[in-house]
Amino acid sequence: MRTADVVVVGAGPAGAAAAVTLARAGREVVVVDKARFPRDKICGDGLTAGALRLLEDLGLDPGAVPSWQRVDDVVVRGPSGHEVTFPLPRERGTYAAVARRTDLDAALVELARAAGVKVLDGHACIGVVEGDGEVTATVEGVGDVSAAFLVAADGMWSPVR
Repeated sequence: MRTADVVVVGAGPAGAAAAVTLARAGREVVVVDKARFPRDKICGDGLTAGALRLLEDLGLDPGAVPSWQRVDDVVVRGPSGHEVTFPLPRERGTYAAVARRTDLDAALVELARAAGVKVLDGHACIGVVEGDGEVTATVEGVGDVSAAFLVAADGMWSPVR
């Protein structure tokens, strides 16, 4: 059986960010995700100013994300085809960007690995049991991983919830 301080189930942006933050705080972290990275997700590729600041705080280098594109203007098009362009401030930083989820999530998983996180991608969490002061996650193809804490970051179909 593997042990860690924290098991994070889900290696998307929320899970990877939690894992990086915990590892940098000195915790031993294992991340489990049923997908093997890089993988794509059906989700918007847009990143708001708030998301950009969080990624910056994690130390994500946009250069590590091949499809990263800064957004300088927002164009709103009505049903009639009428368009209005709203330029974003260019002199005060980046306010929006787009990146394919395949690229962004893979870069975040690599950031977690670089922080010392043990990433078990391609292995689903198939069950969780709470014990006396610990949580044990059963990981398909790996076995049990026990920790004092577990973070459920695997979305609405989570076996943890």
